Amino acid sequence: MRFHKTLTVLLIDLPFRLRLGIVVLAYLLCLAMFALVFLPSHNGSILAIPLALSSWMFKRRGALIGLGCTLLALVILNSLSVGGIVWPPALALTFLSGSLALLVEVVIISLLRHALDMVQALDLAQAAQLKAQQAEQQLALAYKHQRQLNDLKDCECEPRTAYSTHRSVWIPRIAQRLSRRPGCRHAGDVPQQCQVWLPRAHTYGR
Repeated sequence: MRFHKTLTVLLIDLPFRLRLGIVVLAYLLCLAMFALVFLPSHNGSILAIPLALSSWMFKRRGALIGLGCTLLALVILNSLSVGGIVWPPALALTFLSGSLALLVEVVIISLLRHALDMVQALDLAQAAQLKAQQAEQQLALAYKHQRQLNDLKDCECEPRTAYSTHRSVWIPRIAQRLSRRPGCRHAGDVPQQCQVWLPRAHTYGR
């Protein structure tokens, strides 16, 4: 089953000239076999093979062109076989039923090709959506890591800020209290014998 799926997709992905060459060669071979083998019985079912190839490889346009060429070839060969454009009723009925069968074949194969194109387009859309989701997840993860780094930096800065604030608040108070000791006339005047308390207060502040 996988081989058939791979083969059909391979036929679609071939270059345009190569696909056209395959279809033309199939038409020539099938027409030759029909003229040499199946013309006496007027059985043109072998021409369904190149018609199927043209419908699958070239979608609706190829299907319509292939159907027109096939019917024209059948008309010419059948007219040559009976010796004129007036066909017997049996041959005319065979031609009409065969034409209807070829038309049904063209419609079915064209619908299958359209369905395959839709499936491929859906797969591409899903793949693009999956890539977009992965990109969003990676962006959210990077943002989360950045927030964690910022929080860690904030936690490292908070003890230093608290220590600086504690020192800036308590050292002036200690200096003010020490300035009230004997020998200090105002709050900004701290005598030399009172300055020994500041390092200790600074040590206690830690």
